[in-house]
Amino acid sequence: MDNKRLENVKTLFEEYVKNGHAAGASVAVFKDCKERFYYETGYADIERNYKMSHDTIFRCFSMTKPITSVAALILMERGILDLYSPVSAYLPEFAKENMKVISGDGVIPAEHEMTVRDLMNMTAGTVYPDLGDEAGRRMALLYDTISGEQDMGVKTGTMDFIRRIALQPLAFEPGEHWRYGTEADVLGAVIESASGMRFGDFLKKEIFEPLGMKDTDFYVPDEKKARFAQIYNVIEPGVIAVDGEKHLGMEGYDEKPAFESGGAGLVSTVSDYGRFAMMLANGGTLDGVRILSPYTVEFMGSSQLSDKCRADLTWETLRGYGYGNLCRVMDTPHSAGCSVQLGAFGWDGWTGNYFIVDPIENMVVMYVIQKCNGTDDKLIRKLLNSVYGALC
Repeated sequence: MDNKRLENVKTLFEEYVKNGHAAGASVAVFKDCKERFYYETGYADIERNYKMSHDTIFRCFSMTKPITSVAALILMERGILDLYSPVSAYLPEFAKENMKVISGDGVIPAEHEMTVRDLMNMTAGTVYPDLGDEAGRRMALLYDTISGEQDMGVKTGTMDFIRRIALQPLAFEPGEHWRYGTEADVLGAVIESASGMRFGDFLKKEIFEPLGMKDTDFYVPDEKKARFAQIYNVIEPGVIAVDGEKHLGMEGYDEKPAFESGGAGLVSTVSDYGRFAMMLANGGTLDGVRILSPYTVEFMGSSQLSDKCRADLTWETLRGYGYGNLCRVMDTPHSAGCSVQLGAFGWDGWTGNYFIVDPIENMVVMYVIQKCNGTDDKLIRKLLNSVYGALC
């Protein structure tokens, strides 16, 4: 890896922050199980004059999903979880006779069982809040109701939250389309049911503790709060305001939550998440600790969608990628606009965090910002082209 060429990455993020697109950023490249590059710029918390650092604790948001996927795959390896089993085998509320589907004629009974595989591939039809259609509006009403209850001190636990999601009509028949939604949250409840452990306890025992991810959890304890990054709205470049809203049913990060969101709830650091991602890049093992077999990692990094569902991948950040096991998977490199290997996989988060695993190069590329609606496809492409341009 050419360190001089990696200076392009420094310039990219320095200008990004300097031009007011984010308060701060950290970017890292790991190769062959070692951190080969790290750069930080700007602030994690402007008001406290706290600069971005290696151990800054950030909100993962949807970068929680690949961790939830690994938890499910651990149970799959042990013969506890079967991906083609109906979700109702673990959560009876999702039995076909209980499920409804939005159609042109209103709400009709579901014809098919939702499977665990549908959860892993975002083809179950359990949508996120979205005012653009009826299924999304109904889910938005549920989330608003739960948020109001939280404000009154009523805390809804993971299983109860998911039972209430089960009462909402699906956007389509399971398996018929791809749509980004609450599947990973439902999967967290499946893991809780199948393992007999609270979801967060399972993650801690099976992933965080073995990998030494000491700062990854669903909340930030008092002794670590000084390292917790602020989240910002970038109203326009250079105009940045603190975001004080709660999101996606989460209570906040001050104490251990009742609802442990498998889709968005975790916090972590570059060091911690880098160890998780390096484990995947290294075939499921890191520093002598095996989390998954190399065959399971290969399965995780494979596109799982039918041609019909793949046609729903219209986001700019999915150009050239398929999808499977809660990750984007590079399957059409010539369409991606960046020099990424076939089979590279990963995901990002609503606040602009991003990572990708390249098993062929045994490499991880990731960056962290804390910006609402922060995903930036151009920044991602420029970063990947700069990193791959240094592999010489």
